[in-house]
Amino acid sequence: MKKIFSLALASVCFTFSQPQDISGGLRTGLSHWMDKGSGTCFTNSLDGQDKTWDKQIFVRYRTAGKLAFESSIGHYAFSNHYALEGNDGSQGQYFSGIIERSHNIEWNLSAQYELSCPGMTACPTLRKVKSYVGVVATPTLSRTRTHLELTRISDGITNSIVEKTNEFTIWTGLSHTLLYSINDQFYLTSAVQLQIDPNRFFEKNSGVVRTADSRFGLQLGVGYQL
Repeated sequence: MKKIFSLALASVCFTFSQPQDISGGLRTGLSHWMDKGSGTCFTNSLDGQDKTWDKQIFVRYRTAGKLAFESSIGHYAFSNHYALEGNDGSQGQYFSGIIERSHNIEWNLSAQYELSCPGMTACPTLRKVKSYVGVVATPTLSRTRTHLELTRISDGITNSIVEKTNEFTIWTGLSHTLLYSINDQFYLTSAVQLQIDPNRFFEKNSGVVRTADSRFGLQLGVGYQL
């Protein structure tokens, strides 16, 4: 047991004694949100808003080998208005629509592996490029404010019932990250993610409003080597 512990400790010490780097930066871009609909995947857009402007702040840790780990905090928002018609059970009123706005805070955790080809070092431009593929998990907190509109038949006056909800989900998927070194400290970066919400993706989407169960995102940004 002592030999195993000593070997594990020696391996950890050797890993962290090798050259590594930590960097951080900012990214921004777009995500396209989808619902698999009637049996198709990553093809059908949502009712209403199906694109968001994403903002991220990230930190990367690269080991001495080909592994890298990234953590980022991001934000995006939705705003939709759905038309409805239906009796709410009260005399002389009917549902006329739903206004839904949400702010979403996400925490991306990614483990990545470098795929850069050694032959790229022969080209002065390509040797500055690093390519990584990996898996990503994204715990997300969504804070939603919903206005249910009730319209009186007699005079057309509309009133709203307001409901506030918090929802926690974990998105999972694949990522591809590119880094292009400008100099020893700064680099340009792009990140592509293809993710699903497993809880929604593998069940039939029913109800008045279709909800997102898959996402394709592209963000561009700049990083700084610490």
